[in-house]
Amino acid sequence: MTWLVVGRADWFYIDEWDFLAGRKGGDLGDLFRPHNGHWTTLPVLAFRLLYRLFALRTYAPYRAGIIVLYLVSAALLLVVMRRAGVQPWIATAAASLFVLFGAGWENILLPFQITFVGSLAFGLVHLLLADHDGPFDRRDRLGLLAGLFGLMCSGVGIVMVAVVGTAVLLRRGRELALLHVVPPAACYALWLAVIGHTDNAVGHFTLGFVARFTVTGLRSTYGSIGPSKIFGVAIVILLVVGLALALDQRRRSGHLATLAAPAALLVGSPALLVITAVNRAGFGTDWARQSRYVSLVAAMTLPALAVAADAVARRWRPCLWFAVAVFLIGIPANLHAATRAQRSVKARDRATRETMLSLPLDPLARRVPRTVRPEPTTATAVTIGWLLDAADRHQLPHLGVMTPRLLTSDNFRLSFARPDGPSPTANCHSLRRPLVLHLHRGDRIGVSENAVNLAPAAPVLIGLRPFYPPDGNAPIVVLRDVGAVRISPLQPGASRICTG
Repeated sequence: MTWLVVGRADWFYIDEWDFLAGRKGGDLGDLFRPHNGHWTTLPVLAFRLLYRLFALRTYAPYRAGIIVLYLVSAALLLVVMRRAGVQPWIATAAASLFVLFGAGWENILLPFQITFVGSLAFGLVHLLLADHDGPFDRRDRLGLLAGLFGLMCSGVGIVMVAVVGTAVLLRRGRELALLHVVPPAACYALWLAVIGHTDNAVGHFTLGFVARFTVTGLRSTYGSIGPSKIFGVAIVILLVVGLALALDQRRRSGHLATLAAPAALLVGSPALLVITAVNRAGFGTDWARQSRYVSLVAAMTLPALAVAADAVARRWRPCLWFAVAVFLIGIPANLHAATRAQRSVKARDRATRETMLSLPLDPLARRVPRTVRPEPTTATAVTIGWLLDAADRHQLPHLGVMTPRLLTSDNFRLSFARPDGPSPTANCHSLRRPLVLHLHRGDRIGVSENAVNLAPAAPVLIGLRPFYPPDGNAPIVVLRDVGAVRISPLQPGASRICTG
């Protein structure tokens, strides 16, 4: 209920539009085509099913899906900790922290994050089914199926398969570890060879960048577990001291194998950040602070941290409640972090909702090409034709009031198309700062070197400014007289535009 209330103002945004407007459930290409380098077949199917049932009339079922999946992941983490011998109070406190881990709010509140959370949940199922002694049996076969499902949610599934392989190697030996890694790896390699390579997400990186990215992600996560960033130092000390104690205690009791799963997850957390650094090098080291990654690193760290806290409590009995407090003390700060994050996106989501619901009501919508993309920044896959069809089928909720400013904003968004064709090569400008041009019907703009934003010179636009990446074979064509337009480079550095 907490998360339903915190995220009540959210609405469809960015990646979700690809699954809603850019793909069809009955098209194999759409089902298996990568999204930002990820294999996302199962999330695509989930979104297509929800769209068939609810369309865009309500966002609640989409939100409920991610929250339920996240809570399932928390329950699976609790099972991992209890299997590792962690005392009930400590395991429950650690799982409760993850349930209320507001620093990872994206993985709790954004429906699109069924991609990452799906891989985590299926990976944990795979881990639990493989975490036993004895020969390969029915549990292992079901675990392999779960591992494959995890790969079909996102690239996080790759890390989770590696985590399972590490855990099985530590507990059951190399041969069984290979049996848990090779089949899903072969399936992933086949997908990559057939279609996955068409969206290569690997950026230009250095080993130094990868190291800084990984350290940044770990520091951000450890600092978010407690009430302040400095608490991260205590987390590292507890991990080192507690795991050393746990290793000694389990060796003496003959239960060393129970540490395999938490240890493998802990090793998997920096591995996740390393892979992310390679694939998202262009975003800089601060990208490691994104809440979606902080959430996953926390999930992989908490079982080992619970084992460490439990070992300290077993060594010094009066420390039991201290060990419980380690996890509970950070919950208020995490709830505040989620609430603060939601305040920052509330206006953005309201503007997106108003824009999408009002566009089909604009008289201009039926006079422009159906291929016009009115919101290329946050909804690249959405065309005005798709929105008109949804409106005609009564798949959109009622807007309310169409204000004059909203109509003016929508008219601007419907004033630009980007068909295939040669871009102009004359009358060029190198943009390092905004440039105001007076644009008329039939004008063409070519963009190169860096992306640009377009906005009316008067501040009437609702939502984010339309964004156009460089593409020499797809000029921006002006469909109506729009007057003064401010063209700005999207990122630091020059953009080059040519008009004709």
